[in-house]
Amino acid sequence: MFRTHLGRHAALALAAIGWAQPSSVRAQVPDTTLGDTLLAHATLIPPFRDTLRLQLHRTGQYRIAVRPGATGVRVVPLQGRGEAFAPRVREGRGELSTIVEVSPRTDGVHAVLLTPPHAADTVWVWVWADTAREQAFRERRERQWGIGGAVAVGYHTGYRTRTSEPSPQSSGDFEAGLLLGSSGRLAFLAGVNYDGRYSGAGGVTSVFAEPRIRLFRWPLAARALSFEATGRIARGNSSRITVDPSLVGIGGLLAYQLDRQPGSRGWRLGLQLTQNWVSNVPDHSDLHFTRGALTLSWLP
Repeated sequence: MFRTHLGRHAALALAAIGWAQPSSVRAQVPDTTLGDTLLAHATLIPPFRDTLRLQLHRTGQYRIAVRPGATGVRVVPLQGRGEAFAPRVREGRGELSTIVEVSPRTDGVHAVLLTPPHAADTVWVWVWADTAREQAFRERRERQWGIGGAVAVGYHTGYRTRTSEPSPQSSGDFEAGLLLGSSGRLAFLAGVNYDGRYSGAGGVTSVFAEPRIRLFRWPLAARALSFEATGRIARGNSSRITVDPSLVGIGGLLAYQLDRQPGSRGWRLGLQLTQNWVSNVPDHSDLHFTRGALTLSWLP
């Protein structure tokens, strides 16, 4: 059999343990350097076959203190595979508890399996969660860069690349690229744009690089609406002219998160507006244009 205590706040849990245990045991209650939330405390009196069962998270940071120090500790999910990684970071002796640091491999209910050094030994165990460390770990993980994709359909005012072309007219374009980003403020898009242009003007295919920086983010319908400043450098190719047109553009992107993933991760639908300038072409008139685009991106 065993006596157990589950607590939401460490201070209340410690008080309860203090009243429940003899003074020699109270001295062994771990301090809050092991975590900021006491999830459970149990006194297991031999013979026992029960275990603690706790809901643990893959991103959680947990520590277990157990006495006697030679007690074996395993943390096993009740469903699925993937026993939690549980190294002993401090080996206890005498009145000193052993400390085990637990890193679950999956979300779900886990059993804390304890093997006393001797069958007649009473075992005391404390399970702590370190929510501050968990939050820092999650933020570091979310900031890690990932590679996804983006497509866009655009429409822009006209520009000319050579003097023999008709007067500039509006036209549409399509682009696709690889999106490098994270949950931080920065992202980078590299891709290919095909601009069909208007009748009498040759289409232009260009490769481009577009850095992005998030300036603002607002909650909207339990998701995120963000505004990003964008810049673009592109190099094009057209079969109608002997030189390759260059492009520089600046603008903004208003993007709405289609799921609840942090930062720019997951699916996002966006509206982009940019002002662009064309160079390295024979015609030096009508070299700027305004472009609007509907974008769809995904980042794992």
